[in-house]
Amino acid sequence: MTKAEIIGSTTVLVNAGGEATAACMGAAIYYMLKNPRVYTQAVEEVRRSYSSKEEILASSDASKLPYMGAVLNEVFRVYAPTPGNFARRTDEPTYIDGYIVPSDISVGVHQYAAGRSRDNFFEPDVFIPERWLDNAPRACAQDVKSAVQPWTLGPRACLGRNLAMLEIRTALALVLWRFDLKLCVESEGWAERQTYNIVWNRGPLWVSLQSRN
Repeated sequence: MTKAEIIGSTTVLVNAGGEATAACMGAAIYYMLKNPRVYTQAVEEVRRSYSSKEEILASSDASKLPYMGAVLNEVFRVYAPTPGNFARRTDEPTYIDGYIVPSDISVGVHQYAAGRSRDNFFEPDVFIPERWLDNAPRACAQDVKSAVQPWTLGPRACLGRNLAMLEIRTALALVLWRFDLKLCVESEGWAERQTYNIVWNRGPLWVSLQSRN
């Protein structure tokens, strides 16, 4: 491999294999704790669905935690783990959204902008997991949910999507089942950070954990 190939491959492995997963889990905890109603409902769902940590570790059924799934989808919308865009390059003149784009042009959709656009979502800056449920609020009926594509689309979409989602759901379920959480004052405004296109400049997330036992 050339030096450029090594750097390129390492960037992908670090971002896809750890950074995006950590960003998603951190943001999920932060937004749940900033919204007590959401946190309470997520905790109740986990503790109602499982009786032990072994049962959580053995489960791969995403449908068992529908509200957790809604929370994660809302995290992908408001705090996309990869907030920029994974650009593609046109190999020939192409029509995109009614415009002709010449060949050899880099194009992409900025995930953070798409998720926070009023053209796509009702009250885009408000954390509303219920918008992703089957019985979503009527006010969210016109939400363009397809605008949120954290795994990208097409032949270069994330190969590890299912594994990453299993890892995130399992880790969050274990934490919510085992501990009562409280956001520390040091973490106020944690999500208001700078990005470097496809990664966040995340600071430490300070959370107080108290064992249920």
